[in-house]
Amino acid sequence: MRTRAACLFLACVVLVAGCGGGGGFPGAPPPPAAGGFAVDPTFAPGALADPRGIAISSTGSVYVVERGQDRVQAFDATGASLFQFGGRGTDPGRFRSPEGMALAGTLLYVADTGNARVQIFDLNGGFYGSFGVSGTAAGEFLTPSYLTLDSQSNIAVTDSSLDRVQVFSSLGAFVRSFGAFGLDSGLFQGAAGIARTTAGFFVADERGTRLEAFDSTGTFLAAFGAPGADFGRLSLPRGVAVTAAGTLLVVDAGNNRAQEFSPTGQPLHVFGGPGALPGQLNDPTHIAVDSQGRAYVADSGNNQVQRFVRN
Repeated sequence: MRTRAACLFLACVVLVAGCGGGGGFPGAPPPPAAGGFAVDPTFAPGALADPRGIAISSTGSVYVVERGQDRVQAFDATGASLFQFGGRGTDPGRFRSPEGMALAGTLLYVADTGNARVQIFDLNGGFYGSFGVSGTAAGEFLTPSYLTLDSQSNIAVTDSSLDRVQVFSSLGAFVRSFGAFGLDSGLFQGAAGIARTTAGFFVADERGTRLEAFDSTGTFLAAFGAPGADFGRLSLPRGVAVTAAGTLLVVDAGNNRAQEFSPTGQPLHVFGGPGALPGQLNDPTHIAVDSQGRAYVADSGNNQVQRFVRN
């Protein structure tokens, strides 16, 4: 049985966007509202090799998965390098093509995609443990990709090859899974970014060109999204993050931008755009929000991370 909050959430999204294989807005979408995002030039971490997952600690340290170097780098609030850890390999603490990352208290969880596992580190980069092996059974991975925490501090992991989400305890015990390949509601064509909401999760269905909402048990609630380049439409949605106000930030990778939506799927703001200048993006992948509401985007094609602030 759905909770009252989940039912209200579902009703709102259905009114805005419809359910099933994506939805859209009748006619032209409204113009962007005032108060969007502008690039913050005070954050300058320098060149990175294919940056991916981003996590921000309570002290303001910014952790970035550097896929091209098979490592994680830590930066201070200005982008000055603090330390790095990892390196290519299969031993504990090493990576092969890492992707997403999530922070839970004093622990970092990194999707070690090429090794089909999730590795756990302390905030200084010390190895803490790992879980997962290559396979298709419960608790196994083919390509673990994006991560988030649920309301019980469990770790939810998307698998882009198996088109499912698996939920694990903080120490890696399998809890549940949901999703599979398909076009229907609750299914995926490339499960990508995942973010926790008050009702459960938002998951980006990359090739399905939509965002799908689920409750905390993995029951499908609603979906929104339609393909295109106009404001409010999507092309290859990837990373997602939820702000303190409950709005959803989505990496709209095919359009080289990010968009902000209300919890019911109403488009609010757009920022980025194709290019290599400050504030422009090239093949972005991940997004994260810090305690001050600033958005960090992995501008992977430009080999940098950019920070955006409300204007």
